[in-house]
Amino acid sequence: MAHPALQAVLARHHFHYRDFLDLHSFTLLEQPLPNLAADRIDYTLRDLYKLGVLAKSDIEWFLEGLRVHEGRIVVGSAAHARWFKLQYTYLTEQYFAGAQNQAANRFLRALIEPYYEAGQLTLADFEQDDAYLLGRLREITGQPVTELYSTWMQSEPPDLPLALKPRFVDPEILLGEKIVRLSELGDAYA
Repeated sequence: MAHPALQAVLARHHFHYRDFLDLHSFTLLEQPLPNLAADRIDYTLRDLYKLGVLAKSDIEWFLEGLRVHEGRIVVGSAAHARWFKLQYTYLTEQYFAGAQNQAANRFLRALIEPYYEAGQLTLADFEQDDAYLLGRLREITGQPVTELYSTWMQSEPPDLPLALKPRFVDPEILLGEKIVRLSELGDAYA
């Protein structure tokens, strides 16, 4: 539904794809922290795999431990819960809060903000995928974003870290018929 051609057709008829989705019906997709959610699991495993931190066998092992209980994603063992907590913590502390990611976020903010304020970029541009937005930025600036980033990195002094929202998971574990959080098992598992 997020495909630009489909969105254009919907827009001509004054609809938005979100009008057809009841996101509250998809409880596995999104859950508030510290719960597990399909989206959170997806980007954690995908990003760490692409970074070379996780092997395919690690991911397969974890996926075997996933369970669905009362409309929520839980795990079947403390080992799976602890493993995911460690992976998620690594991703958020070493990657999201890392210097390279912080610099990229600072660059994108500096690049996007004036075009958004001038109306050259709109909210609709941000409702597309990353490739679309990068293409729009190339149209506006006349240069690939990677070249702009390289130039910016050479001229920008290091800055204070960006304030990031705290992120932590405390997976729920299905032990028999009982649900417990990893944190409830004591320090040996935390």
